[in-house]
Amino acid sequence: MYALFITATLITFITLTFGFDISNNIRCQDDRGRLLPVATFCEDDRKDCKLIFKDFAHDYFRPYLCDKNILKPTALQCAKTCGICCERFDFGYDDSASVE
Repeated sequence: MYALFITATLITFITLTFGFDISNNIRCQDDRGRLLPVATFCEDDRKDCKLIFKDFAHDYFRPYLCDKNILKPTALQCAKTCGICCERFDFGYDDSASVE
């Protein structure tokens, strides 16, 4: 558990210091920036996702750190926490289909 805390703290520090935003990219969101239902319709691959990304998100928006380029591989492993399930190759989401 201590190792997970150190890892999460280190990732957060590096991200806040050197990370670059990818937040201008609409990712599994509607035109108002709210998460679509498919955004969280998968499971996280990692057990420490909430520790890394701090669960700052409300029900409709994703945590800030999920939009950092430096954390993109980790965010994909934490797709449910980050609200980006539709970006995973194994999800099979067809973005041409409408979700209401």
